[in-house]
Amino acid sequence: MMHRESCVCGMDSLELFQVPPTNIALEDSKWIEYYPVSSTLTSDTAPIEFEIKGQGDEYVDLSQTYIQMLVKFTKDNGTALTGSTGVSSPVNNIVHSLFSEIDLSLNGKVITPGTDTYPYKAYLEKLLSYEHNTLNTQMKACTMWYKDTPAAMDDLELEDKSYVAKEFTVSSDKVNITADLPEGEYPRDLEMRD
Repeated sequence: MMHRESCVCGMDSLELFQVPPTNIALEDSKWIEYYPVSSTLTSDTAPIEFEIKGQGDEYVDLSQTYIQMLVKFTKDNGTALTGSTGVSSPVNNIVHSLFSEIDLSLNGKVITPGTDTYPYKAYLEKLLSYEHNTLNTQMKACTMWYKDTPAAMDDLELEDKSYVAKEFTVSSDKVNITADLPEGEYPRDLEMRD
C-alpha cells in the first residue's frame, strides 16, 4: 500500500553501484557534551541521568550518541588494586557491562523502556555487527573489547586477554573509555527535535 503523494524509491543499502545522494538538508553539525544531572553516585545502583534541553531549531542525531567515562578499577573498599599481572582483568565489553539498562524518555514519557538483558544485547550486537579487524583495533582502543575464547572466558592467562587490559586493573589507573549505545535501546534513525 502506498500513499498517493509518495514517490517510488529503492533501499539505500541495495544501491551498490550508485553514487549516494548528497544531504543538503543539514546546514551545520556540532558535538555537544552533556554531563550527568547528579554529580556524585551514592550507590552502585544509583541511576545516571542526562537531561538534554531544547535548543530551538536543532536536532539530536541518536545514531551519533556516545557515552564516555573515566573509570578506575579498585577493590570493594575503594583502595587501589595490588598484585601481579593476570590476577584480575575487566570483563569484556566493560562499558556496556557497567549498566543494567538504559531508558530513553521524551518530555517525561519513557519511549524505550530498558530491560535487564541490556549488557548481553550490547555484547551480542558488537560481536555480530563488526568485522574482526574493527573489533581488534577500534573497539579494543575505545571500549576495551577483547574477544573471549569459548569455554575459557574466565581464564586470565590466555593470550587473547590483552596484557594492557590487565595492567589497568593492577595499578588502578584511570581509564578513558568511549562507546556508542546499542541500536536496540532506541531508534537509531530518529532525529530528535530539541
